[in-house]
Parts: sequence; structure tokens; C-alpha cells
Amino acid sequence: MHLNVQNVMAIYEDRHSLWALAPANGALSRCQLPACRQEELEQLTGWRKRFSLLLEIIDVILPLVQNAAARLLYGVHWALRFLLGQGLGIVYKGVRQGMRLQL
Repeated sequence: MHLNVQNVMAIYEDRHSLWALAPANGALSRCQLPACRQEELEQLTGWRKRFSLLLEIIDVILPLVQNAAARLLYGVHWALRFLLGQGLGIVYKGVRQGMRLQL
């Protein structure tokens, strides 16, 4: 299952995963080779095709969702800051007036 998902992701991202020997120490390392894999993407069928379409949809929708969430969080942050600031200001003003009356 993992291998099938990784293969679909590699096709979608137009890359081949290759193993190579590092020239410095001769260790085995993985490298990514960019390649046009449109033909392989068109040959996908079944759940692998649906998974590739899901990846494309996520690629389009995710930035929009992130932007909307950032704006929503900014609005919540502003509202809390405004409301808490007003509340603390009223409490401070009341304490200050109470201290004047005692003197």
C-alpha cells in the first residue's frame, strides 16, 4: 500500500526516486530526478487515479483554506484583544476611582 501511494505521489510531482552511491564516502543515498511523467499519470486507473485527483484538489484548495483560517484567527485575535482591553480598562478606571474616594 505504501509503495503504491508513494508511486502515485512521485508521478504527480513529476519525479523519479533513485538510489545512488555518494561520491565522497560511497554510502547509499536516495536522490530525486525530475522528469515529465504525464503519460504515466494518464495511464492510472481505479483508486490510484482517484488518489492522484485528490492530491490535485488538495493542492488547489489548501492555500485557500489556509488563507481563510488565517483571516478568521486574525479576526478572533482582534476581537479578544479589543474586548479584553476594554474590560481591563474599565476595571483599572474603577479601581483608580475607588482609591481616590478612600483618600
